[in-house]
Amino acid sequence: MGYSDCLMNRTPYFLCDGNHNIEATEIIGEAKTLVRKASQLTGKLTEIIIGIDIQTFFQAFDAWDAGELLQDAFPTLSADEREFIKTGITPQEWDAMFGED
Repeated sequence: MGYSDCLMNRTPYFLCDGNHNIEATEIIGEAKTLVRKASQLTGKLTEIIIGIDIQTFFQAFDAWDAGELLQDAFPTLSADEREFIKTGITPQEWDAMFGED
């Protein structure tokens, strides 16, 4: 399911791709997108806000889903934000699982 399909759903969250199990919604009045995903480490559903508008998010997501490297599809996002889009893992979860004591 691509960008245009997501926009046609008109639900509060747009389920973008069953393979990636990611949802996104526009933050009205801001050029930001709320992204929701379950962590591959813990299964916990978490949300983050990223600094790109929903149209840019879906276009980049579609490019990534079509095979573009994640860092090329989302060049303005931080490594942590891209990791969240890919795996649903937050920096706090990484630190809790793999951080140094």
